[in-house]
Amino acid sequence: MRAIVDLDCSEGELILNKKRRDKMKANKWRKLVALVPAETGWWSEKVGDHFFTDSDELKKIIAALDLPANIFNWQVNRLSSGEKQRLGFARALINKPEALLLDEPSAALDRLTTRKMEKLIKQQAKKGVSIILVTHDENQAKRMANRIFYLKNGKLIPHKDIQSHKEKLNG
Repeated sequence: MRAIVDLDCSEGELILNKKRRDKMKANKWRKLVALVPAETGWWSEKVGDHFFTDSDELKKIIAALDLPANIFNWQVNRLSSGEKQRLGFARALINKPEALLLDEPSAALDRLTTRKMEKLIKQQAKKGVSIILVTHDENQAKRMANRIFYLKNGKLIPHKDIQSHKEKLNG
């Protein structure tokens, strides 16, 4: 995913909604393609410093993620890993990307909060946002995905072919 968002060197061609990655500056591409890593980055001590807006839309996202309205006044070191994860997701959503790359977006969340996160992800997909979600939770993949791939020895294997691939590996 780091290669897709142009943080790591890569080969090949990436096109998103007729926009070619190699024809634009990396910072412009990253506005179109948002990466939400499993551990989000924090560069200031205050949560609110990480957001460039306090719009009603952001407040709705924060509420939908079951975060308190005053969280922008908190110190980052006060946040749990699940709060950081949800805030990183909110930070990506508020920029209205055309693609979301989500690495274990609910790894630090309980079941109820995971479902709230999944609901927002599905809403983004319905709006036409392309989503790549990496998860170790096969049930989550089945709940969320239109297509499922497994990563095995550096290769993507479509879900429908995984059984025959396992047989080849073990046979």
